Amino acid sequence: MADGSDNDSELHASGDYSKVPIQIAPGGTGAVSRPTKGTQLIWGGSDASSPWGMLQALIQKGGGEVNYLHIGAGSVAAASFSPTGAPGDAPASGSDSKSSAGDESENGPQKVDAKPHPDSPGLEHVTGPIGTGALFDAGVDIAYQGEPTRIWAHPRAARSGPRPLIIYLHGINSSGVEHPALSSNVGQRSGGWMHMGKLAHQLITAGKVTPLAMAAPTNAQSAPWDKIDYEELVNLLEQKFKEAGVEIDLDQIAVVGHSGAGGYPGRGMNKLADQHAMIGTHKLKVFGLADTQIIAPTATLYKTGLSANDTTVIYALHRGTGGWATAEYNANGGSAPFATALGATNANKTREVADESLDACEDYWDNQDAVPARVSIKVKQPLSTFVTLWRAAGGYGVVDQGNHANALPCWTWWALPRFYAQTAADKKLLEAMALEAPAVPAPAPIPAPAPTPTANVSGGEFNIPPAAKPWVNPAGEIAPKALDGFEFSKPTGLYYPIRAEKLPAGRGVYYIGEDGQSYGPGGLGCGGAAYFLANRSNGTRKHVGVDVSINAFNSMVVACESGKIVNFYWLYQNAWCIIIQCTNSPLVINYSEVDANSLKDYKLKVGSSVVAGQPIGTIRKMDTSAMLHFENYRSGTTANCNLYPDGPDAAKQAKSKLARARLYNPTQYLLALAKSGR
Repeated sequence: MADGSDNDSELHASGDYSKVPIQIAPGGTGAVSRPTKGTQLIWGGSDASSPWGMLQALIQKGGGEVNYLHIGAGSVAAASFSPTGAPGDAPASGSDSKSSAGDESENGPQKVDAKPHPDSPGLEHVTGPIGTGALFDAGVDIAYQGEPTRIWAHPRAARSGPRPLIIYLHGINSSGVEHPALSSNVGQRSGGWMHMGKLAHQLITAGKVTPLAMAAPTNAQSAPWDKIDYEELVNLLEQKFKEAGVEIDLDQIAVVGHSGAGGYPGRGMNKLADQHAMIGTHKLKVFGLADTQIIAPTATLYKTGLSANDTTVIYALHRGTGGWATAEYNANGGSAPFATALGATNANKTREVADESLDACEDYWDNQDAVPARVSIKVKQPLSTFVTLWRAAGGYGVVDQGNHANALPCWTWWALPRFYAQTAADKKLLEAMALEAPAVPAPAPIPAPAPTPTANVSGGEFNIPPAAKPWVNPAGEIAPKALDGFEFSKPTGLYYPIRAEKLPAGRGVYYIGEDGQSYGPGGLGCGGAAYFLANRSNGTRKHVGVDVSINAFNSMVVACESGKIVNFYWLYQNAWCIIIQCTNSPLVINYSEVDANSLKDYKLKVGSSVVAGQPIGTIRKMDTSAMLHFENYRSGTTANCNLYPDGPDAAKQAKSKLARARLYNPTQYLLALAKSGR
């Protein structure tokens, strides 16, 4: 390289060499070889007799345009640091290197920990201005496969070297709730939102987790993630984060699937296992499972798919029986066979890693010190004991989402400190951040939900008849029995659903008590066949709801809690169903056996939002009876399910499998409204 004429300084341009690494390709070294990515060919001189000048003149004479950067020797000397900002020689020709995605600080890149901790999430750190704006607060939405994907990053993830990325896949979501793991409702104190980024921010501030980035795509299907292309998604995320100054470390990615994201062949986490937990040429760091299908055959699929992968950790956490059908879990032996099939054969009783708490675990299986780790944890219920912590971090709303949904923040709360621990280099970065920007105040405490009123409250903002008098079982306070492993829905309702001047059965609820006896409006022995899981059709079908207010012909039906109407359809005879996805709880309610004109009468339609206490329908006679048939389902359900006893009919058993995955027992919900609802 030569400096050329004395006028070369006019052509000299300074640049950010942390963005464009300078690699010199000298001549006279033997055989000609193609320069590597980032190599700059430096030609000496700028006059017409120099090689560069001759080439420039020829191009311009042909009508072309020449864009070039003429770099002087002084500039190259000033840029002799490596592309990562660590001290040392520039990479030799023929090598490749990662580079910082950010700008220099005022005095050039700040060197932090030239030899980082061996668990450091990336190469040596360099620093620039912290990230500001929506991405670094609640996140922003981008489009992937026509649906919204929310991305979020910690402010210190910007311009600080390669950063880990956590990708969250939601479960069954046919109603199209957008990126529930990074809810756009964050900050709405009345809601049931969750935001894993807010939890991560708290863990980073507490010195437990490295600054990182997150993404939560949306796939509105009842069996999601069939079309997800992991490499395509990561490429998109890498580009979008880069635009904001956040560089993604492709060797530090975790994908965690919740509920129905794991268990469907060829979809979601199963698809990722089929691809050996590889994204392009990079091995995933963590393969995460949060209350997915916890059965041995699925675990075997994961173990087999990752058998040749010597890097990717499998970290599975579930509560109860997992997020799928209870019968499958029990038939396959429960927690231990799943863990064994996964490769986690050691019953851990003594060792806690990072923030894990053995006191909160019912079963903890691992493969001891083998690499890569295989961990399967069954946590004790209820998980609501953690909710106060998550709420204080600003990542959890007022309404407790229940054990199934809470498995996801629990996974985040334990997995991030374990696999993405904060290093000495991170601490220096965060100390510099504290000097650069004022401390962010802790989130304001989220007020606890108001207690459910104990007295009958009528009316509200709608002109509706008062509810019947509160009901207490004449036989005493007999708790309902958990039947066939079905989980009770949380009692989040505000309004008793039937409004009429007179109700023959009042607010009486038909149910099976914990003593195995049937109860109803008249007390012991009055359960009839109206309770949950009663036999139907001579025992060939099971009743999946509770019949409310039998003989309540022409009575008004109101919404027990706020939500959105997601379906309205004919059921049988004269009976129609109104399906409402609740807003403030992970619950879907089927208000069934209403009149065909119900929505029309109240100027509603599918897609309408309703609030608690709003009229939604009218009870009509099917043939000789009139009642409200009341069913509860998991979030995302849009139609009723059928349940049949075990038998040889494959079609019926497929329907039963779906019902077991979606159905709640609504008895506790109704008993709470019977006693103290509005």
